[in-house]
Amino acid sequence: MGDFYELFHDDARIAAPVLNIALTSRNKKNADETAMCGMPYHSVAGPINKLLGAGFRVAICDQIEDPSLAKGIVKRAVTRILSPGMVFDPETLDGTKANYVSSVDGETLCFLDATTGEGFYFLGKKNLNEVSKEFLGLIELLSPKEIIVGQKQADQLLKAKTLNGPIITIFEKNIDSSGYKNLPETAKRLLAYAVHMQGEEILTTISGFENRSLLQRLVLSPTVIRHLEIFENYAGEAIGSLYGTINLTKTAAGSRLLKSWLRFPLLDLEKIKVRQDQIGLWLTDVSLLKRVRTLFSQMFDIERRIGKIVNPSCGPRDFISLLNSLKVGVEIAETAKSLSYLPLDIDKAKNVISLIEQSLCDEPAVSISKGGVIREGFDSELDKLIGLSEHAEKAIAQVEAREKTNSGISSLKIRFNNVFGYYIEITNTHLEKVPKNYIRRQTLAGAERFITPELQELENSILSAKTKRLELEAQLFAALKLRIISELGSLLSLAKYWSELDVVTSLSWLALENNYVRPEFNADKMLEIKNGRHPVVESEIGKNYVPNDVSMNFGDCLLLTGPNMAGKSTLMRQVAVTVILAQMGSYV
Repeated sequence: MGDFYELFHDDARIAAPVLNIALTSRNKKNADETAMCGMPYHSVAGPINKLLGAGFRVAICDQIEDPSLAKGIVKRAVTRILSPGMVFDPETLDGTKANYVSSVDGETLCFLDATTGEGFYFLGKKNLNEVSKEFLGLIELLSPKEIIVGQKQADQLLKAKTLNGPIITIFEKNIDSSGYKNLPETAKRLLAYAVHMQGEEILTTISGFENRSLLQRLVLSPTVIRHLEIFENYAGEAIGSLYGTINLTKTAAGSRLLKSWLRFPLLDLEKIKVRQDQIGLWLTDVSLLKRVRTLFSQMFDIERRIGKIVNPSCGPRDFISLLNSLKVGVEIAETAKSLSYLPLDIDKAKNVISLIEQSLCDEPAVSISKGGVIREGFDSELDKLIGLSEHAEKAIAQVEAREKTNSGISSLKIRFNNVFGYYIEITNTHLEKVPKNYIRRQTLAGAERFITPELQELENSILSAKTKRLELEAQLFAALKLRIISELGSLLSLAKYWSELDVVTSLSWLALENNYVRPEFNADKMLEIKNGRHPVVESEIGKNYVPNDVSMNFGDCLLLTGPNMAGKSTLMRQVAVTVILAQMGSYV
């Protein structure tokens, strides 16, 4: 309403304490006093995400017509419905964490992050009527914000005492398209829900659903994750965890991918060796490694910037942000091509860069509704309208100067207000000099206001130019958005390449800084560690760490004895952590 989003009645009473804003009221001291609270429209993203984080769903009601053209009350309509899994502005989220929405049945468990386009699923046992404990464990492990299920699965999940975090949404529809017929039902349901909440355009930001076979990954239970302090220490902080110690990534997308690699280490030896080879390759050219890491520090969260393009809240500055990250990404790809592959679709990124640079101003307005977004020279018709609207003051000043000379009235002024538009104001002392072609519009105590046919014509052209300029800029911006949306598939592939490169180069730097070595795998089910060190403990005590050896054959049992605080459990954790890092593809 005007410059604010406002909540009323029970909505206001519920939201105000969550948002920590004042609860006030309309019609104070009246019998129908209405509770209300509000926030400025330009800073609404934070409050909305607070409400979503608290488990609420939010309907956004916007003005859908220009207030200056409205007759009576400005028309409004619900333009978006949001939920914890379908956020308003992805850039307000914690960049190191995925924002999953999930769906599950007896056969498959599917996850989708609508802010990055990441989608994947796990297969379970066929024709199983109940949600398995294995799936419940994965849900607890990946912590989706929202679970989208049918009524039957909802009843089962509500009985599962382990699920305390995500809200459960009952949604029975599946996406109706032949292009998705090979996907499991859970993936189709998530796609249908995403479209229901955010429109068809969101499909362009979803890169597909990967079948992450549990047979090819080392599945770590939530209990193991917790006791090995993989992602958080016992105090619930990343500092002091394995992730917090080895995370040297420079981008938010890289940090999320590193978590994924840690959460599901590989069982496929060939895939492990590919990652090891990539890490080793960067260690052969340290100066190049430094250069690429410096460039990555200049890249924003490109996955979520790409995901925001189809978002209704996307504005001109989001395109500039995407532009800057793509330019850094292209430089990274071209710098890295001597050691790594150059993506085949890097030219797509260059095309988008060129398109945005040609279309938008260097520092466009925050909102397209304000104008000042499209670069001069991009569209000739727009340039004419800009000339008329932006040079209006100069044109009015020229008319004023000429009228002063022709009339001999040095105090003559041309002014503007919303009621009369442009008018000529002459004080009463000079009324005898008023030219005959002036038309009286208003009488004041000490002056008269006039218009002329020329001034009216100029006013019409100026106001018309401003309106047409805003309309044309909006059309050109919408066309630009559609062209970029058509390239999102290629940009998502590039974003995946950049996030993988960020993780690989961070693990190379980790190995370089800490003297890690490449582990070798054997088929004899034997574990042998020479001069092993626990990464977290070593990072805390430095050179005082005493390395140790562990040698075990399949079926062996080692008995550790010693006083309290001697490091028995640390040694056990060290063995587990070393194996996890090795199977993740890292040096150890």
